[in-house]
Amino acid sequence: RGRRSEGILCSSGAKVLFEGVYTNPASEGYNFLPSEDTTLDMVRACKDKIAAHFRTDKVRIFSFNHKILIEIPAKHRRFPSLKDIFSFEEMNQGIPFILGEGENGKLFIEDIRNVENLLVGGSDKKEVLSLAEIFLTTLLYRRSEEKVKVILIGETFKPFEGIPHLIDSVVTEKSDIIKTMMSLRSEMYQRIDRCYSAGVGNIQVYNHIMRDQAVPEIVILVDKLGRAIDEIGPAITQFVSDLTLRGRYAGIYMIGFVNTARLMRYPVKLPNIMHRIALHTDTVEESVLLLGDEGADALCGEGDMLISGFSSSPRRIQSPMLTESDIKRVL
Repeated sequence: RGRRSEGILCSSGAKVLFEGVYTNPASEGYNFLPSEDTTLDMVRACKDKIAAHFRTDKVRIFSFNHKILIEIPAKHRRFPSLKDIFSFEEMNQGIPFILGEGENGKLFIEDIRNVENLLVGGSDKKEVLSLAEIFLTTLLYRRSEEKVKVILIGETFKPFEGIPHLIDSVVTEKSDIIKTMMSLRSEMYQRIDRCYSAGVGNIQVYNHIMRDQAVPEIVILVDKLGRAIDEIGPAITQFVSDLTLRGRYAGIYMIGFVNTARLMRYPVKLPNIMHRIALHTDTVEESVLLLGDEGADALCGEGDMLISGFSSSPRRIQSPMLTESDIKRVL
């Protein structure tokens, strides 16, 4: 199939050399070495022919490490188990955020401390918020409430009302959102002052040295970030910008969730967040809005996603399976 794709591209003027195949749980990919005068746009111009060859409309074409890659849905899709991932050594790092399984079985678990601020988006609200459920379930299972606290903003998080890691009740009212953000900004500067007075660079070192005065790290989850920006205005954008610049030093991090279909209807300027996760989008335009490039429109749904900012190119990852019974058992 790779050799035939090479023939289709070459006959259309995109000179490439088929190199090999790789797999991940949701897709299989074909690597091609392009000639010096072959561009990504030339290969993408052949997308319809490639789609007809592979008999699927979910074709993703992108470049990585001076190669051009073509991805199509896997014949036999796999869903990694969240329960199995809990046993990996990487789960012992700071505040683990389980992304899932990537190419050739590689496991992706990021430390929220390194991610700082994260934007998660897609067309299916339930699929987007499944990542919030995975994170909260992981937190409940693997981290004590004395060390990590959470703030939940959005009506969708009401089922998690009362979990021990919550600083306060789930925030739903517009006025309460503003108060919460102002309070967090004040807390952030106070923590930075504490670190400065103690002669250390961040709150993790401060907590290690000043154990009797240790403070918990805080993760904020904001549902419908686009709507919040639209209704509240520039105040929330400024808050996110402040967190991007200084939050990591104070141990305060944010994960925002957006519905890309709604953003296309009611466009707002998204904050400049480097780390992004794109789940399936209905259109190429939604993918570009979220990632700055097409590709999310070719995803298969059910946790098939692209991560951007974690590496030099958006990587395709399958998020783990989290069942309703898993959530109830952990709660």
